[in-house]
Amino acid sequence: MTGSLRERCRALLAANTSNHAIALGLAVGVCVSFFPVYGPQIPACLALLLIFRSLNKPAVLLGVQFSWLYPAVVWLDYRAGRMLVPGDYSWVVWPTLAEMRRQGFGAVCARLAVTVRDLFPMMLAGSVAAGIAAGACTYLAARALLNLFRKRPAPDGGRSECGDRHGDST
Repeated sequence: MTGSLRERCRALLAANTSNHAIALGLAVGVCVSFFPVYGPQIPACLALLLIFRSLNKPAVLLGVQFSWLYPAVVWLDYRAGRMLVPGDYSWVVWPTLAEMRRQGFGAVCARLAVTVRDLFPMMLAGSVAAGIAAGACTYLAARALLNLFRKRPAPDGGRSECGDRHGDST
């Protein structure tokens, strides 16, 4: 997994596209990865890629890899959802890191899936808020890092890949 992820990152950095297109694709993938139910993230990304053809496909699919951190995603969705949807959530018990190590990733994900099912409206609201925030942070961080490490612009300014009409070539 790490080798293929590293290869995807290298190929993306070597691609002849703008930094904006890469950062936007990563941000969209990360935003979609915050959906609280594990599994539909990749089909959702593929649907977005069909609808918005200007998105950078490798960047979107690389960004959605964040969904592999399901326990962290669910926790962030829960925290954001509690801020948006009032209610008594004192009955929710989150596994500790020691419990996660002892029970294993699969058991923890199954336990969290039950919590998500019981709190779905609140978790969905949280996933929208957390996903947008994570996507925005990803865009800003990726754009800054790409501008720092990848100085060359795409030959056409990246306009053909990302629909950028403002002449932003970095």
